[in-house]
Amino acid sequence: YIYWGTMEIPKFSEWQKFDEFRCNEIAKFPGVYLLAHFDKRPKGNPVVTSPKIIYVGETTGQKITKRLYNFSRSAFSQEIGHSGGWTYSNKVLNNKITNSTPENLYVSAISVSYDVPEIERKAFIKLVERLVIWEFYQKNKCYPLCNTA
Repeated sequence: YIYWGTMEIPKFSEWQKFDEFRCNEIAKFPGVYLLAHFDKRPKGNPVVTSPKIIYVGETTGQKITKRLYNFSRSAFSQEIGHSGGWTYSNKVLNNKITNSTPENLYVSAISVSYDVPEIERKAFIKLVERLVIWEFYQKNKCYPLCNTA
C-alpha cells in the first residue's frame, strides 16, 4: 500500500482576464498557469481543485506570456504551438476560429525567477504542475477539460 501524502501547493496569483494577464509581472517568467472560465472575476487566490479550471499548464524555458500567446494562437486561430490550445478550440469553441478572446477566460499563475538555477526551476515547475493536476483529479475524479492524461 502506498500512501499518497499531501504537499502544500504554493499560492497562485489572483485571477485576471486572459488578455490582461500578459501585463502582469508574474507573466515575465517561467512557471505554472491555470486557465478557467468564470462569469465574473473571482476575488482572492484560486482554489486549484475548482471545477471552473479548464487547463493546468507549465513552461520551464519560456516566459508565461509566450506560452499564453501560443495557447491563443492554437485555441483561437487553430495554428501550431500549443496542444492545450487545440483541445480548447475543439472542446470549447467547436473548432470555430475567432478574432476575440472569450470574455469568461481567466488566468492565474505562479512564476519562478530566472535567479533560481535552471535545473531547480524546472524541477519545481514540473512538480507544482503535476501536483495541481493530482489535487484537481483527487477532488473531481477527472482531469481539467483541456488537459489530457
